[in-house]
Amino acid sequence: MFLFTCGNVTDGGWWSQPCRQAKYHRGAVVKAGRHVVFVRGEPTRYAQKARTEARRAAELLAQTSRRQVKVEPLVVIVGALRVRGRRTEGVRILARSALLWHLMFRERQLDSTERDVLYEVARRSTTWQR
Repeated sequence: MFLFTCGNVTDGGWWSQPCRQAKYHRGAVVKAGRHVVFVRGEPTRYAQKARTEARRAAELLAQTSRRQVKVEPLVVIVGALRVRGRRTEGVRILARSALLWHLMFRERQLDSTERDVLYEVARRSTTWQR
């Protein structure tokens, strides 16, 4: 399983993934419980880190763009044998194979002008240096 640090502005809004650490658990079973994500039966802090990263991204984007910005925390599981569950305390948990579908078929949150403004703000390194 890898956890990517990245974000993207799409018509579906800004999405952010945690968290500066890449972890690989080849062939693991991953389960999204009510309050925590389990890998091989062991609890992790992936959901908590995703919420923290999403909150930080929303605050920084809102400060810079002077707009209210909603950021969905998202954990994408790569390399796991099976991913069970879809959400842990507001954090969407997806297998890598479901990511493209999730991004393509989400309800639009932004019009093209809002998307372009957020894109310009998000690509500036100064937005993230606070």
